[in-house]
Amino acid sequence: MLRKEVLAKLRSSKQEPIIDENTKEEYKKKILAIYKDMESKAYHTNGVSLGKISEAPKLSLRTVAATSFVGRQLQSAGQKHGCWTCGKKMGAPGAAGWVADHIPPYSLNMKRKVFKDFESKHNVFSGLPKWKLLPSCVDCCRRQSSIVAKLNKTKSVEDFEKEFYRSTQYLTGGRYYNPNHSVNTSSKRTDHARVIWSGETLQCHICGSQSTTSAKTRYTADHLPPREFNTPYVIRLLSFAGITDRKFKIMPQCVKCSGKQSKFKSLAKKLRDIGAELGFKTAKGM
Repeated sequence: MLRKEVLAKLRSSKQEPIIDENTKEEYKKKILAIYKDMESKAYHTNGVSLGKISEAPKLSLRTVAATSFVGRQLQSAGQKHGCWTCGKKMGAPGAAGWVADHIPPYSLNMKRKVFKDFESKHNVFSGLPKWKLLPSCVDCCRRQSSIVAKLNKTKSVEDFEKEFYRSTQYLTGGRYYNPNHSVNTSSKRTDHARVIWSGETLQCHICGSQSTTSAKTRYTADHLPPREFNTPYVIRLLSFAGITDRKFKIMPQCVKCSGKQSKFKSLAKKLRDIGAELGFKTAKGM
C-alpha cells in the first residue's frame, strides 16, 4: 500500500481502542491534562491573534513566508505587541540569544560535485576543524542561511566562486573571530556552546555587534498549537479525548522564545506513549 493511502486510512479511521468505560475516562483525563499543560506553556497573555487564518490542520503546518499576506500581518503584530510569549520587542536587551554558528556552515552541502570541484581548486575548507562554533547575532545568522541556500543551488564552480568570495566571512569565520570564544564540535547540537558563553560579553564574529539582535530583525512565525500537536496520530488521540477545537493561530515570536519550545516535543511524546498503551496504530503498524 502506498504511503499516501496508509496515511489517508489512518486519518479516516474512526475505530477506538476496545477498553472499558472507566479505563477510557482515565486515559481521556490524562490526554486532556497534557493538552492543558501545552496550552499553559503556549498561550501567553501577550498573545496576538491574527484571526482565523485557516481551520484546516494542514495549513497550520505550512511555513509562513515573510513576504506573504499572513507574513506581513505577523510582522505588523510583532512590531505593535512584541513577542507573544515574553512580550519583548526586537532590539530590546535579551530579545534573542546568541546563535551558535557552525563554521563551516552545517547546512552547506559538501557532497555536491560543484563543492568538491571548488574545494579541489582552492582548498578553502580542508584545513578547518569540523566544526567550530562561533557566536553570531541573529541578523548575521539569517544572512548566512540565505547565502548557504544560494551556494547549495549553484550549477557551476564559477557561480560557486562568485557567491563564496562575495560572502567569505559567513562561511569561514568573520573578522571579529575570537579564538577564546570558539567551541569545537562534531555534531549539529550547539547546547554546549551556550553553556560556555553564558555570562560572557560576546560580539558577533561576523559584524562585531555586541547586541544580540537589531530592531529590524523579523519575528518568526509560530504555530499554535505547536506542530508536534498536529500530526495525524496525535490528532486522533486528541479527538479520542474530545478535543476537536484547536484554535489554529500564527503568532509573532522572538528567536529566543522560539528556541525554548523543545518542551512541546516532550509533551507530544507523552501523548504518543499513551497512544501506544491504548493500542492506537501508527501508519507503520497498519
